Amino acid sequence: MSWQRSPSKIGYDQGGFTVDPRWHHHAWTADDLEAELADRLAGQRRADQVVVDHYRVGYHWAFRLPVTARPSALPAHVAEMASYPWLIWLVWELTERWDVLAAAAELNGDESARSLWQQELAALDGWEHFRNWRDEVGLPTGHLAMALARGLLVEDWDPTLRTHAESAARRLLHQDIEDWYTTTWQDDTPLANIPQIVLCSVAALARVLDDPVSERYVTRAQEAVEAVFAARAADHHTEQTAYNGYLFDAVTQWLDIETALDPTTDLLDRWREPLLDLCPEWTHLTVPGRADLAVPLGDVEAEMTMWLTCVARLSRWYGPEATEGAAWLWRHCAPDRLPAGALHLGLSDPPGDLATPPAGVRELPSAVTVREGWGWDDPAVAVGLTRTTMGHLQADSSHVVLSWRGRCWITDPGYQQYRQGEEREYSIGAEAHNCPVVDGRPQTHRTPQLASLDPVVVDVTSCYEGLPHDARVARTVVLHDDRVVVTDEISGAGRIDTHWMTGAQLALAFVDGWLRLSDGSVAVWVGTGPAEATPHLLPVSGVREPLDPDGVLRHSGSRGPVGLRHTGAAGTRRWQFVLDRSHGWEPPTW
Repeated sequence: MSWQRSPSKIGYDQGGFTVDPRWHHHAWTADDLEAELADRLAGQRRADQVVVDHYRVGYHWAFRLPVTARPSALPAHVAEMASYPWLIWLVWELTERWDVLAAAAELNGDESARSLWQQELAALDGWEHFRNWRDEVGLPTGHLAMALARGLLVEDWDPTLRTHAESAARRLLHQDIEDWYTTTWQDDTPLANIPQIVLCSVAALARVLDDPVSERYVTRAQEAVEAVFAARAADHHTEQTAYNGYLFDAVTQWLDIETALDPTTDLLDRWREPLLDLCPEWTHLTVPGRADLAVPLGDVEAEMTMWLTCVARLSRWYGPEATEGAAWLWRHCAPDRLPAGALHLGLSDPPGDLATPPAGVRELPSAVTVREGWGWDDPAVAVGLTRTTMGHLQADSSHVVLSWRGRCWITDPGYQQYRQGEEREYSIGAEAHNCPVVDGRPQTHRTPQLASLDPVVVDVTSCYEGLPHDARVARTVVLHDDRVVVTDEISGAGRIDTHWMTGAQLALAFVDGWLRLSDGSVAVWVGTGPAEATPHLLPVSGVREPLDPDGVLRHSGSRGPVGLRHTGAAGTRRWQFVLDRSHGWEPPTW
């Protein structure tokens, strides 16, 4: 019988993840986690295939278990997508499966789970090599290196299976890595997640194998991680929530292995502050009531919850109180949305009862957030503040995401499509972001200035190419009494286009010049009009300008979200987003 983890994967737009009430969760208990692990284990025992969901580009592939040979064939038109790392999605599914088996073996002494886990790691010895789809060293290499390192760290092995697993591990280390290391790491220190993940993973594998190359990789991995910490401190370096979690899942797994095998290392003490400094970005950018979902600024994926496993490790090392609320979110994540690693750590070292994280205004490397609290009914606003050159992030400073009651009401695609064409153009383009488009110019630079934190004022003038020397583009955002007020002050320009993307699961209506967004139980009203140049003041005098259905836009590249396009003149314009718990049909007062 085949098995696919339930609930199954959802089409990429994260709006689909917001509608299942099972994921609106209270604090889990050990019984909850034990039941979840038992359910996953039963499914993995029944599985005769691993199903890979290439959710960004819309393909599903099945591979017979165990996967005894590296896949080597794809349709030509698929293989031609040069930027799409096809193999990593298979390796993600395999490593998640192995993490379930490992948890059952290590927590419950389940010998059949241990045997199945070790058989599948040993089967990797049948792979010709462990490189990515086009034979380059990449994420699959790193993930398989870490999986082998963690498996071989365990002493209780069938001798024949261990021989095969060690053979695969040494071939990966020497056949695939040596030339890559020479060309990638001899001089520069790349900051991107892919080379960092691979380096930390092979450092872990070399240490577990006690290979002569171990010290070289371990030393370089330390230098590389410290370069990331230095860039975060000096230049607001970030890869945002999902990819920070992805990178530091590898870093913290390596640290786990390094400290286990070298009790003299001081890395946990030396790196305490910069590791804990990651937590606010993970914490403050979550959707209210949904510990598993990050607001979709820049490049996030609802499937990528690895940051929760990082938090679980940090909680174990430094205490849950040191994580500034991140451990509280881990404790409040629905069990079936936890990665197997976070599930395992929750059973072996639960965080206990924790205080709710502090709310308020917070500057982060990639955004400023304003939260009224952490409950289901507490609204949160995130304002883009991209100040990094990482290629997969976007020029979207001052973009506003409004989240409330488990969903995003004003949103963002949160990704860039790999395939060339309309969806890619949309997902990184002006119509998917609500930053002002000034005389036809979207933002092209990532050089915003945070002019004020309370109220939030972001000056994005330098983010545009070719504006007059006396031009100014600034946005102010205030959250107060269930009303978000966004004021744009733009001078030295003519036409201003603004595109507000609404959540894919919301219903639209126009009432007396207001746009009404509804999820069936509550509503958010959207209105606009010119305003006096005092954006920090909440009394909102000024003339309201009616909105109508002619502004509704569904871009042909959208996977669901609908936009509202507005065209006006430069000057001072105020937008209001008013939360309506009564789900009424009477528009708010202006």
